[in-house]
Amino acid sequence: MKKRYIVFGIIAFFFIVGWSGTGWKGGGTDYGDQDIINVGNIALDSLSSDSDTTINITLGSDAGDDFTVDTTKLVVEGDSGNVGIGTATPGGLLGIGTSGAYVTQATTNLVFYDAAYGATRTLTQLAAAGTGYWTETGADVSYSAGNVGINVVSPTTTHAINGGQACKKTNVADAAYGTSAITSDYIVAWTSISAARAAVISTEDEDSGTATLPRVMIFKDQTGSTASYNITISLESGGSIDGAATYILNKPYQFVVLEIDGTNAWTIGGN
Repeated sequence: MKKRYIVFGIIAFFFIVGWSGTGWKGGGTDYGDQDIINVGNIALDSLSSDSDTTINITLGSDAGDDFTVDTTKLVVEGDSGNVGIGTATPGGLLGIGTSGAYVTQATTNLVFYDAAYGATRTLTQLAAAGTGYWTETGADVSYSAGNVGINVVSPTTTHAINGGQACKKTNVADAAYGTSAITSDYIVAWTSISAARAAVISTEDEDSGTATLPRVMIFKDQTGSTASYNITISLESGGSIDGAATYILNKPYQFVVLEIDGTNAWTIGGN
């Protein structure tokens, strides 16, 4: 009987303080690199592996055979292999959040999906604004497939802006304006004047407009002195302005808005 007590005592000792070989050790179970199968739920504080070994979790191949962490924090689908972060239903290789966004592979391309846009785009399309969207020609970009909205989700006109605009203004201080190839000027304003001045619209400015897409320019006297010192506007090519060779600003604070069609100019606003 005493021998039995001794054997039971030894067994109890090893279960309490831990087995030094394979078996119970340090208050945990050492499976000696063996597999654990048919496991339901496991509650863990940490999960680690020995040096140079891999922890492999094998999932079933049916829908619902998933590996999850806190339901949706991390999900690996057994049937598709898709991974979800913040979602239990990833739409592609990597699903992110609850809005349906995902990243996946299409043939040799990495593609991105956004529910608000409703279609996938490749990295090339995102970087270049996409085929069928902005077309790059040299340093220029263009778009001809529909309307463009700035802060407008569904623009109903060619160009819709919901917000303010800023336009280039060229200030001229008591000098003539013109004949340099400045095709980016929009508003030309005299801030000081002490003699009659000429404003010559360069050939490059003229040629930047056409009959159906005319260039628009605004000329303005901000001094109030043009009754004494006129500003005479003309086209370098010799084209007309409203049928005349020149247009003259000769009233205080006068301005004129011109549309330039590549050959001639026409007034479309002013005072």
